[in-house]
Amino acid sequence: MLIEAVVGTAVVGLVCAASVYAVGRSANAQHNADLRAQAVEQLANRLAAQGVALCNTSSETITVAGQVGTVSVTCSQQSATVTLPGGGLAPVVLSGQFLIQAAVDMPLLGGRITVSSAGGS
Repeated sequence: MLIEAVVGTAVVGLVCAASVYAVGRSANAQHNADLRAQAVEQLANRLAAQGVALCNTSSETITVAGQVGTVSVTCSQQSATVTLPGGGLAPVVLSGQFLIQAAVDMPLLGGRITVSSAGGS
């Protein structure tokens, strides 16, 4: 009877330890997701506030959980040709649009995060 009680206590202890481990991993995953969300929010705010002017900046940084990350910005000019069905109108070329990408690569975030936006000239 004593052995059964010891085995039962050990099994309950293992179940409790597994539960605590699972909750800890879940909390850690949520924390990491929150850090990534902070970085995305800061990058998106920069794109919204500065737009195409962000292409002309030499260095941008963001701060996540006290760590500073350097933002790399790439800009490329895009154009598109629009043709309406029916053939009655000539195709229209839309140019002067920029694809702007702001990215930060921080180990704290688990790698590279990129936010993109399209803006006019």
